[in-house]
Amino acid sequence: MSVILIFPPQWTPTRPYLSLPLLTGFLRSKGVDVYQIDVNFEAFDAMLTQEWLETIVKQRIVSKISEIEQRNVLDVLAQRQYNRLVFSQFLLPKIVENIQNAKVAIRDEGVFFDFAKFIESVNFLHQCLSVLSAAYYPTKLTFQSFEMRYSELSSSDVIEATQDWEENLFLPFYQKTIVPVIIRKKPKLVGISIAGSTQIIPALTLARLIKAEDNQIHITIGGNIFTRLADVLQLQQKKIFFEKFFDSIIVHEGELPLLNLIENLDSGKGLHSVPNLVYYFSDGIHLLVI
Repeated sequence: MSVILIFPPQWTPTRPYLSLPLLTGFLRSKGVDVYQIDVNFEAFDAMLTQEWLETIVKQRIVSKISEIEQRNVLDVLAQRQYNRLVFSQFLLPKIVENIQNAKVAIRDEGVFFDFAKFIESVNFLHQCLSVLSAAYYPTKLTFQSFEMRYSELSSSDVIEATQDWEENLFLPFYQKTIVPVIIRKKPKLVGISIAGSTQIIPALTLARLIKAEDNQIHITIGGNIFTRLADVLQLQQKKIFFEKFFDSIIVHEGELPLLNLIENLDSGKGLHSVPNLVYYFSDGIHLLVI
């Protein structure tokens, strides 16, 4: 049985979260065929390229400037957006010209130990992320944070954010880069680990796209964030998440529950005996805690 495990954005790319590699190692020791993707790293690496900036970002900035300039009256938000867009358009040629050199520099051991050069490269990449974010204003992506005008603590906001192509900068990246890889590998299960609140909207955006592309893939969500939200997610009105985003949630420790889930899916036993699993069935939302 083929399994894909994913660590989603947003997380500081220079500080990889180790729970997923440990989980991957555990499953492989049990004979499970696991393919692991650090989508967080892949996202930063792909969107901070000449190709992405010259196509996706440039086109969006030019289009949005043109749209705003055709309005007769601009409110405060539109004025701020316009200023950000014009400034980003001014910076974009320099960004495109130097982005590859900056990425090479921070991966170079000599530059890493040269504090002045390292900080110069990091600051330049922060400027790149600012230009990238401007194309999805008021969304803001940095190496330390991800902010949208939607709250990750509101169900309705999360649902709306995951399908907002104007402000969710991960949607085109997922659609072009990540989802095709997942569909091509034809996994029986995709597991998405969510360690921090900044990952909730990006993770569920990806889950929704996968589910829309292939509803036969079992998507399970894990991580300490959803362990803390388990009581809330058991409410009946939250079943939309089990219909549109994922099939189950693993709470608390994940090794044995995930292994049991994989085995049950492979044998067709169903979900009722899997410990620490939140799932939706015809009579409601269930959780068996052991």
